[in-house]
Amino acid sequence: MPRPVTITFGVFQLDLEREELLRLGTPLRMQPQPFKLLALLASRAGEIVTREDIQKEIWGEDTFVDFERGLNHCVRQVRAVLGDDAIAPRYIETIPRRGYRFVAPARFVESGPSPGATAIQAANSEVSAPRRPGFRDRLWIAPVVTAAALVAVICVVLSVRFFRQPAATKETRRTMLAVLPFDNLTGDPSQDFLCDGVTDETIVHLSQLSPAKLGVIARTSVMTFKNSREPLDRVGRDLGADYQLEGTVKRDGSKVRIAAELVRSHDQSQLWAETYEGELSGASMLQFQESVASRIALSLSLMLPETHVSGYTTASPLAYEAYLRGRYEWNIRDHEGFVKAIEYFRKAIAYDPNYAQAYAGLADCYNLFLEYYERQSGDDFAALAKDAAERAIRLNPQLSDGHASRAFNLWHYQWNFAAAEAEFRKALQLNPNDATAQHWYGLFLASRGRFEEARQELHLARVLDPLSLIIVTNAGWVEYYAHDFDGAIANYQEALNLDSTFQSAQLKLAWAYEQKGMWAEAVAAREKFYAAVGQPSVAQKISSSYSASGYRGVIYAIIAETEKPEAKRNYEDYEIAKLYAFVGDRNNAFAFLERARARRSGWLVFLAIDPAFDNLHNDPRFAHMIGETVSGPAG
Repeated sequence: MPRPVTITFGVFQLDLEREELLRLGTPLRMQPQPFKLLALLASRAGEIVTREDIQKEIWGEDTFVDFERGLNHCVRQVRAVLGDDAIAPRYIETIPRRGYRFVAPARFVESGPSPGATAIQAANSEVSAPRRPGFRDRLWIAPVVTAAALVAVICVVLSVRFFRQPAATKETRRTMLAVLPFDNLTGDPSQDFLCDGVTDETIVHLSQLSPAKLGVIARTSVMTFKNSREPLDRVGRDLGADYQLEGTVKRDGSKVRIAAELVRSHDQSQLWAETYEGELSGASMLQFQESVASRIALSLSLMLPETHVSGYTTASPLAYEAYLRGRYEWNIRDHEGFVKAIEYFRKAIAYDPNYAQAYAGLADCYNLFLEYYERQSGDDFAALAKDAAERAIRLNPQLSDGHASRAFNLWHYQWNFAAAEAEFRKALQLNPNDATAQHWYGLFLASRGRFEEARQELHLARVLDPLSLIIVTNAGWVEYYAHDFDGAIANYQEALNLDSTFQSAQLKLAWAYEQKGMWAEAVAAREKFYAAVGQPSVAQKISSSYSASGYRGVIYAIIAETEKPEAKRNYEDYEIAKLYAFVGDRNNAFAFLERARARRSGWLVFLAIDPAFDNLHNDPRFAHMIGETVSGPAG
């Protein structure tokens, strides 16, 4: 019988020949012993593997010293990499006094071809059929307002190819599609917003085709391939996408042309290609747009009666262009980007006061500006976000963006947790492909101490957006709040493997190291964080303080930084309270928590579960603070 060379389970692939574990095509770091343990358990999925068998297979029969300690260490490492939980296992179950059992469904690909493995082998093959050359080099171009036009034909192709086939198995795995960033062939970098707008709108429309059957990779993951020339088979593996849509855009005055093609990832065969032309202004554009939307609706009503696809929600091309520019700036996620995005969304609303998507975009700006730059935000930003989200919902109750924005606001700033959860659920009911809503909902569940549910939501968000740095990082944040610091560190390091300068992962990695008493590692992480944010002098001060006074000296050095007038706006009251809690200065810790409460800081939703405040739990003031903040209507 041929020996299995690859074992797949969930989003993981265990390559036994290369001794490599991959998640959605991305290799994960594992030491040899934990890898051997995982391979042994997965190869005997569903069986109890005794501790004696494990010792014999991995350590050898003659090894007795420290076997128990080594085995326990390996199990913890495996669970950390998989994001598993010993109490509610999804992959590895502990059988008390006997051993372990791999409980997830596993599929085996053998070294020799077999009828059942052919499709899997093709999908994972390193050698693929040659792709038709020259697509990205052909001068095909595309209008932002005709994104729905290509969606119309894609809907038909995907509907016939994905949804009309008889089910061969009982598996419920969704087909995954990646809409790659459209190439800008205008020669003008200022038109990037146009290309990104086509990409965004196509993602939105396709994600609503049939969410139960077709998953669409989120924007943040596909945008990592902007201007990339990576082979499509590798892009497909990295994103976990079965199919990819790629295209080009060119604008000449008001005339725009879009070209697009649909490609199957594993063999790069072209399934469909089309070119569209349109005008960016005038009644003719709107007529064309309405015609395309009706074609989409007709196609879907015939092929997928249960599918809901909404057309554009504004009759103003100026409003639509302003909205696209706003989303482009919002996705940059910095101070300047938020300011510009607010301006563009306001313009969109001025052109069309009934444009629900623009109100949702405006709400997102106020929500995240307040989270990212609390001390630099207006006192009314929370109220402005609330009003904008509610206006979006009134204008279009079926717009998932509006419900997700309102949920974030209810959770972070109104501390109405029951209402927030209802809104998160509504958003995901309307659009199960919304990785942002899935991500935010996972963090919400963690803030309520519901860690297993939180892990599941972050897992789903990662499937939809596998290369999102913030989602990978915050999967670790959930583990940190659950006091699984090894699991947190594993996620943070994975994010930093994707981008070694990602600031959120660097700082959160330092927090996790602090909880484990790994002081040298925490210092290194903080140094990298301050270097990344452009404060090398602080990084140097941290290094010298550690050498002179140990890690407490590091914290006191950072506290001194927070007191400088020019630096105060960069530190939130909640963060400063954590520093004082670390050095045991309870009075100052509570003073800054009180200041955060007075501001209605969104960070306080994590107060009850934050390990940084564990040493304050026996102080009556902590219980009072919890009662004033996170003990609102239960979620």
